[in-house]
Amino acid sequence: MGCRQIAKSSQASYCYASQWFNYVNRRSPAKPELPLLAYYAGMSRAAAISARQLVLELVTSKGFLSRIDEGFESCKRRLQ
Repeated sequence: MGCRQIAKSSQASYCYASQWFNYVNRRSPAKPELPLLAYYAGMSRAAAISARQLVLELVTSKGFLSRIDEGFESCKRRLQ
């Protein structure tokens, strides 16, 4: 399999989207988030979304905006 074939594969697109998800959220996706991740992977594969747009989608998602950062919680516990 050549590089272009790999790049166009659904597995590569899913890996790409999931790596961005992991980086932005500092965690792996939870089971309920997998369909959304598959959607982003499909959009990426179809070249309907750029890397910039993908990251923007991730950081403006309800899950990202309502997350509780473990580092914040750890710091908060130390202050109490």
